[in-house]
Order: sequence, then structure tokens, then C-alpha cells
Amino acid sequence: MMTWLERRKKLQQHAAFIEWCQQEHLPTHVLHQRPISGPPQPVTHYLKMTQNPTLRAVSFEDIGCIYSAVNFQDLLGDFIAKLRDPHISDRSLHDCGVNTWILFHHVPIFHKIKFMDSDGAIVDSAHIRPEQLDTHGRIIPACFDTVLLRTGQQPDNVHGMFLSDHLESGSS
Repeated sequence: MMTWLERRKKLQQHAAFIEWCQQEHLPTHVLHQRPISGPPQPVTHYLKMTQNPTLRAVSFEDIGCIYSAVNFQDLLGDFIAKLRDPHISDRSLHDCGVNTWILFHHVPIFHKIKFMDSDGAIVDSAHIRPEQLDTHGRIIPACFDTVLLRTGQQPDNVHGMFLSDHLESGSS
């Protein structure tokens, strides 16, 4: 999966480079003769969510059971500790996260988010659907879109990452 995502990203970067070259109206044989500063930086995407969550209050325990988000409360504590002190070492992060007081026990859940470009066009979206029963009592397996988030500026400096694949019940 990661190899496919890396190849897809390289193809997107190459397509952006070709588009950048075409906007300069330069023939391709001239491109190889002059130094090139590189393609433009990737476009910034904005997160768009509905005003109201799909579920208003889901307990930490239910998040673990229904959404398979194991250790959600511990990881939330780590996240809050990282927000408080962005320069904290990874070794100290968990210790600070464990000692973080979380004054709430429920969080809202959004089953759909959209990513938009600066022009307001939707460029991608992510969906989640926990396991549920249809009207005939049959199980509809859970489905979680894969989402990768890079929070650092450097390509090899990935601070935050959330991975979940399209999962079916009972599959490994």
C-alpha cells in the first residue's frame, strides 16, 4: 500500500512539473538545457467538515470497540502533551501524555470529511462506516478510508499519521 501511495505521489509531482513547464511555454528540449528551479510547491488543502457531527458524544470505550481505535484516550493524552510542548522528545511524550488530565469522556464523531483547494473545489474526501446491521439483520462490514497526514514541512518528517484500511469484519 505504501509503495503504491509513493508511486502515486511521484506521478502527481511529475504531472505538476509538466503543467508548470507548459505554463512557461517552453519546448521540452529547451527544458533539459537550462537549469530548472523545480516544480511549484504542493497546493495547500483545507479541511471542510459539516457543522454538526454524525454522532454528538461517543465515549472513549465505544471509540475503541466500535471504531477499533485502540488506546484512543492514551493517544489523545500524547497529542495534548505534544500541543503543549511541541519540542518534547518522543521518549518523554508518553510520560507527559499519561499525566495529562482529560476533563471529558466523550467526543463528537464525524463520518465524512472533505479536503478542498484554495478555490473551494473538493479534491478528496474520507469516509468511515462502523459495522452495522441492515434492515434484514445482516451484518454490513466496517469500512474506513485510508488517510495519511503530514504535519511537518519536510517530506521525510512525518509527525502525525493516521492509517486505517478498508477493513471487513473477521479479516486480518
